[in-house]
Amino acid sequence: MSKRLTTIPAFLRRFKAPLLSALVMAFAVTGADAQLVNTGRVDGTPAAGSFALPMPESTVSIPVAVAAPGIAVVKTVTADDQNSDGHGQVGETLTYTFAVTNTGNVTLNAISLSDPSATISGGPISTLAPGITDAATFTATYTLSAADILAGNHSNQASVAATSAVSGSPAGGVTDLSDSPNAIDGAGPDDPTVITFTDAPIIVDDDSVTGINGLTGSPTALSAFANDTLNGVAVVPANITATIVTPSANPNVTFNVTTGVVSVAPNTPSGIYTITYKICENLNVTNCDNATASITVTSATLVAGDDAASANGLTGGAVPALNVLSNDTLNGVAVIPANMTITPITTGPLTVNANGTVTVAPNTPAGPYTVTYTVCETLNLTTNCDSADVVITVTAATLVAGDDAASANGLTGGAIPALNVLTNDTLNGVAVIPANMTITPITTGPLTVRPLAEAASS
Repeated sequence: MSKRLTTIPAFLRRFKAPLLSALVMAFAVTGADAQLVNTGRVDGTPAAGSFALPMPESTVSIPVAVAAPGIAVVKTVTADDQNSDGHGQVGETLTYTFAVTNTGNVTLNAISLSDPSATISGGPISTLAPGITDAATFTATYTLSAADILAGNHSNQASVAATSAVSGSPAGGVTDLSDSPNAIDGAGPDDPTVITFTDAPIIVDDDSVTGINGLTGSPTALSAFANDTLNGVAVVPANITATIVTPSANPNVTFNVTTGVVSVAPNTPSGIYTITYKICENLNVTNCDNATASITVTSATLVAGDDAASANGLTGGAVPALNVLSNDTLNGVAVIPANMTITPITTGPLTVNANGTVTVAPNTPAGPYTVTYTVCETLNLTTNCDSADVVITVTAATLVAGDDAASANGLTGGAIPALNVLTNDTLNGVAVIPANMTITPITTGPLTVRPLAEAASS
C-alpha cells in the first residue's frame, strides 16, 4: 500500500505559503515493515528575517501496524486402558485433545482441524482473537489395531487451518501441523504425537482334557493354543513359535507345535499324560510363556458276560461250543481274544482256561457247577478288568440196561450159567464197566439178581 506525508514541521510554517513547496513522499509498506523512515528537503523564500536557504534535510519516522496472522496447535493423547493391565490391546481407544492458539496479531476465522487417522469431534472455531488459546472445542478418538500393537506404538499428526479478514492477511489463510507436548516425541516445533506400548503380554494357560478313549485314540484330543493370548486376544499361530519343553512319557501322545493340537494314537494305555510347551512372540523373541497340557486317557469299557452250558460228567473234558470270551465286549463290540488276558482258574471240577475254554473233570457227578473268571484288557492289564460267572450243568451219561434171557436147571437152581445182566448194558453208548456200576439186589419169585460181589462169592 502507499502513504502520503503531508505534515509540515513547525519551523517551516514561517515561510510564505505561496513560496512553500510541500514535500510529498510516496512509499510502499511490506509485511516485514514495522516502521517507516524517510528523508526530505524543503526550499523556499522567507517572509522576514534572514535564513540560509536551502534548509537542511529533515528525517521523519512513522510506526506502521502490519497484519501478521499465525496459528499453532498442540495435540495430547490419553490411552483408555479398559482392562487396567498397563498394556495397549486391540480395540482399546486413544483420546486426543487439541489446544489451538492464535499466535498472530489479527483475529482468525473459520478454524478447522483435520487428522489422517483419528475421528475428530467438535469445531470449527468461528473466531479466535490474537493470543487466545482454545483447548475445548476439538477432540478426537482412535481405535487401536493389531498393527499398532505389533509395532509397539501409534504416531500421527493433525493439521489446523484458519483464515483472516484483515487487510494484508495471506489470501490462502494460515495452517500449522500439530506439535506434541512430550519432549520424547521430538524437539522440533511440529512433532507427531506418539504413544508407545510395552511388549504385548503373552499368556499361555494350562490346558486339560479328560475322557479320551485309549483304545480308539483321538487325532484332536486338545487344542492347546485355544486359551493362549497375545496382548489380550487369541494367539495367531503365524505370529508365535511353540516348542516342547517336556514331551509326553508315552510317544502315542503328541503335540503339534505348528497348530497346538494334541493327538492321542489308538491303543494308548490309560493314564494322565502331560506335555510342557513354550510359546514365544515372533516379533519379540524374549516375550515367552510356558504351560502344561494334561490329557487323561481312559480305558474302553470292558464287559464280561455270564455263560451257561452243559457237559457230560462221565467223560468230562472241554465243554462243547463254549468260550467265555464269545459274549464279552470291549468298547461295545465283541472282544478280540488276542487283546484279552484271562487268568486261569479252577473251582471244583470246572476250569476256565487262558484261551477262554472251560473244561470239566472226568467222572464228575451230575449237577450244576459254577466258576467265576476274570478277563482283562491286555493294553490295561491291571486296571481294565471284569468278572463273570460260568454255570455248567453236568449231566449223567446215558445208561441203558438191556433185557436178558437164559435157561437154568430148576432142580439144582443156583447161578444161571454165562449170564450177567451187565453184559448187554451200555453207559454213554458203550458197554458198561462193571466196576463202575452198582446193582440193587432184587428177588422176584425164585429169581434173584445180586450185586457183583455177591455173585462172585457164591
